[in-house]
Amino acid sequence: MYGKDWGDRICNLPIGNEGKRDRIVWFHNPHGCFTSKSAYSWFLLKEIRFGLHRFYWKSIWKLDTLPKIRVFAWRVGHELLPTNVKISSIRNGFNQGCPRSGATNETLLHALRDCPISREVLSMGGWDMSVMTKQYDSCVDWLENMMRILEKRAMADLITTLWNCRKQKQNGYEAIIRDDEGFVLGGGGGFIDTKMSVQEAECIAFERSIELASQLNINDDALFAGLANIMNWMLLSLALESRPVELFQQF
Repeated sequence: MYGKDWGDRICNLPIGNEGKRDRIVWFHNPHGCFTSKSAYSWFLLKEIRFGLHRFYWKSIWKLDTLPKIRVFAWRVGHELLPTNVKISSIRNGFNQGCPRSGATNETLLHALRDCPISREVLSMGGWDMSVMTKQYDSCVDWLENMMRILEKRAMADLITTLWNCRKQKQNGYEAIIRDDEGFVLGGGGGFIDTKMSVQEAECIAFERSIELASQLNINDDALFAGLANIMNWMLLSLALESRPVELFQQF
């Protein structure tokens, strides 16, 4: 890769200018000078983990992939994906274990790399698992190291594979209840770790909306009027099962 004499040239490079005193340089200022403003800015960046993973944050927006996958990489860097460990930090008593492998803690690194299902997906995608065995404190540490190893195209493919893997693991649903004037009375949502059809997802969202309406003590007449169009559409669907109809009648 290099010429035979390049090693000697590198070793013979002078270190600094002779006769000049050494000085301390503040890395987080373009001029190398320490100021209170630059220290405060550095502290804020450190709080959002930008200072710790500067290379990662600069690289994710340059990935040759879809914008939504770049946003996924940004969410991974901030540990914003709904893993059980993340949810348990918000909800007391929530089980931190991995529902797929039975591991004690479903961290983001476990969900994307260490879970047996994730490792199988990565292996089938042609990734060398020997370079993915090193231990890291967080998922962003692992991905930043992979960015230093892989080419840009390969890194974009890895992020895309992780996005597809995570997308297939969880199906999300949400329900929002409004009054006649459009004012939001309440809402909720969640994720289900199972494969399902579009019709099944609609049924689960319908069931959760009825449960939410019951918790908020919504007037029966208002609820029936608001769900009339939904029921008409669902009754016409050939894939509709009896479960949502029974729930609607019981309510």
